[in-house]
Amino acid sequence: MARLRQSLRDIAALVVVGLFMFPIVVWALVSIKSPFTILDGNAATFTGFNPTILNYAITVFGAGQTMFDSRQSIIDSIIVALGTTALTLATALPMAYALSNLMQRHQRKLVLWLLFQRLIPPIAIIFPLVVTYHQIGLLDTRAGVVLAHTVLNLPIAVLMLKSFFDDVPKEISEAAKIDGASSVQILLRILIPVIKSGIAAAAILVFIFSW
Repeated sequence: MARLRQSLRDIAALVVVGLFMFPIVVWALVSIKSPFTILDGNAATFTGFNPTILNYAITVFGAGQTMFDSRQSIIDSIIVALGTTALTLATALPMAYALSNLMQRHQRKLVLWLLFQRLIPPIAIIFPLVVTYHQIGLLDTRAGVVLAHTVLNLPIAVLMLKSFFDDVPKEISEAAKIDGASSVQILLRILIPVIKSGIAAAAILVFIFSW
């Protein structure tokens, strides 16, 4: 019976992974089709077409029509995503550390407040954001996009990093305090190296969300 349950779990896991991977596979196949094949409703989706790298040559290397050249868009996306990741982590790390180690009394309220910020739909802040950016000169700038993406990604980054800080035994921080280390030194020299894998996971997630 245990082996049957394990087999059913494995099958269910494969089905879930397959459902999530299916759109990516279709996208990858479309990327190596010619424009005529893509627009042909009678063409086969998975087989029966001649693969081509023309789409990548046009969008990535600028060959062919200028209107399809995506090099500048890709560069902008990379800059914005990297900037968002760096700013989000720089802000989220001290916030998560304080929430995990220095704010025990109101921790639950602050966590609920962060969750509430994450639940707000981005469309709800578009109008005030555009008005504010227009007034301070950040409209249609990379810095403006980085700030907006940072605000949207900050709650989930703080909550993720807090969970990693919570897993670190408190005795480590207490021993460092006895030795005379400040909160900043504990964060930079002890805790961040310990949770570096968690920081990497948060960075990847923020980068993907920003992209």
